[in-house]
Amino acid sequence: MPQTTELSELKELQERLDEIDQALLEALEKRFELCREMAATKLANDMGVMKPAEIDEAVDRCASFAAPLRLDAAFVKRFCRLIVEKSCKIERELMSSGEETTELSELGKRGVRIDHAAIAVRDLDAAIETFTKRYGFRVMDRRPVRGSMSGMEVAAIEAGDLTLVLVMGTDPQSNVTRYIENYGPGVQHLALLVDGLPEVHADLKERRANLLTDIVNAPGLRQAFTRRDSNTGMQFEFLERSNINEFEEDNIRKLYDAMDNEDVY
Repeated sequence: MPQTTELSELKELQERLDEIDQALLEALEKRFELCREMAATKLANDMGVMKPAEIDEAVDRCASFAAPLRLDAAFVKRFCRLIVEKSCKIERELMSSGEETTELSELGKRGVRIDHAAIAVRDLDAAIETFTKRYGFRVMDRRPVRGSMSGMEVAAIEAGDLTLVLVMGTDPQSNVTRYIENYGPGVQHLALLVDGLPEVHADLKERRANLLTDIVNAPGLRQAFTRRDSNTGMQFEFLERSNINEFEEDNIRKLYDAMDNEDVY
């Protein structure tokens, strides 16, 4: 009987959460509609889009409404900046509607942010000490990863919404060891978070992007990797996640196995 009561309470709480979520979205819709009206008025009066100082002022004004509430001030400011930045995008799109524009790629439509940078290091312990003591990161996870041909040790570190993944080769044939021998330590690849990886991946294929892997799947995480570009030195990871800043060992292994199989690093 108590379990039934608890389930009923949870269901009621979830329903209340759903109502609040709907109210939040409806409020956002109203705000963005006002932004469209403001853009039309600016366009009619030959006025420009928001300037950087105006954007900062709008963010501060939005964040100030949370002062009397029990909300984390840093989170509120980041949340407000997302809203204002989206408002600016709406404004720019509407005010440039008369100009010739090119169709957005799937990445242009679905790109969210840089999820993390993977950094190849010579000494993982020393790197962790540098990033934690000198810069204020904290270790989220540390683990060895053994591929079919070589091994490495991986440490994910974070500070606020910032995430770095430190990787160190554990034997001479390790992909990471060979990367450092040829390029030196530094950014080994950059991970770009997207909303809809299958669509982005299909578009990349059509654009003849130099893809290394198909989509690698794990619970709550999907990834796809490019080969390293010989001109820019960049290797990209495109990912979509429903977990929060978690890294799947099997996915890491599949990436480095694919690189080992093609003898690329």
